[in-house]
Amino acid sequence: EADMVRAARQRCAHLDNVHVTQGDAEDIDYSGAGAVVMYYTLQFATPARRLAILRRIAAGLQEGGGLFLFEKILLPDPRTQDIVGQLYQEHKVLNGFDTTEIYNKARSLRSVMAPVSSERNVADLREAGFSSVVTLQKYLCFEGFLAIA
Repeated sequence: EADMVRAARQRCAHLDNVHVTQGDAEDIDYSGAGAVVMYYTLQFATPARRLAILRRIAAGLQEGGGLFLFEKILLPDPRTQDIVGQLYQEHKVLNGFDTTEIYNKARSLRSVMAPVSSERNVADLREAGFSSVVTLQKYLCFEGFLAIA
């Protein structure tokens, strides 16, 4: 998203060691990076591309470097997925979002977002070459991981 990249560049302009890059995650050169942040982006890659992207990041990171990966996740069973989904919808309503807006966003994401389970994320990170994977944050159907190269 060009607007998000522009905002990130402005916020980080004073940080000499931060480089904000816009591009396809499968084509970016991660060589020598100490850290990579993927904030709700990998979930838009097809399952076939996810592992290739993670391998590319792991290979490019400095030894001991980390990937901060934040993703929407699928929960272990349909009932829990439904309950948590309803809780998240209620959260949006309580925070001032209009029901039409909520519906339209969910509809627009349905065909382009491919979240996976926590277990699948961890397995993919390990298979990609990360030596350590820990959960940093978890809220409803959102989870943040730190994966060390």
